[in-house]
Amino acid sequence: AAGVEGMQGGAGDVVRVHGGTYFETRAIGADAAATAGMPIVVEPADGSRPVFDASGMASDSNFVRVGGSHYIFRGLEFRNARRTTFSIWGGQDITIEECWIHHGVRGALYPGNGAVRIRFVGNRVWRNVQVNNPPVEGGGWPSAVNLSDDGDVVTGNRIFENFGEGIGLYGRHHVVRDNHVRDNWSVEAPGGKTPMKRELPGQRLVRV
Repeated sequence: AAGVEGMQGGAGDVVRVHGGTYFETRAIGADAAATAGMPIVVEPADGSRPVFDASGMASDSNFVRVGGSHYIFRGLEFRNARRTTFSIWGGQDITIEECWIHHGVRGALYPGNGAVRIRFVGNRVWRNVQVNNPPVEGGGWPSAVNLSDDGDVVTGNRIFENFGEGIGLYGRHHVVRDNHVRDNWSVEAPGGKTPMKRELPGQRLVRV
């Protein structure tokens, strides 16, 4: 459970994680208040991609709970979240970049409670929203990536084969561009909701 204590940090800290797989048994907290000039950076130590695995956590537990400000999560892998992978609850100015996020029960990213200005850049997001696997009609599932109330930047991501919508667009003043969003359950297409893997001309790959 190296990640639980190690990601808190303080303003200006750089937390470098050695390669390997870290099996977490409780949520990773990130609640410190940093600044734009002195962010808290969590990144690989040695050019590898450290893996954080939540399969041993309690059912319906969010994986990374972010209530602080000015965190940068870079180059990490998060898998098997028992609920949401990144629950940004009140956190502000949070960056998640070049991370792999997959096989979570619900979405990869869900902000709320006043969370704003999230940068979600260059990530790979797949096979999340397992709560809707196998897919059903009628709604009620989350999106793989949800936006906050204000000021997010979501660019350069690959979001594919999730069991809910690829991106949930809410709030205002967001920049969402140059993402490859494909083969997600319930992507909007001519004729209504389109199941994963169904091929429709011009619809399998959607640029947002």
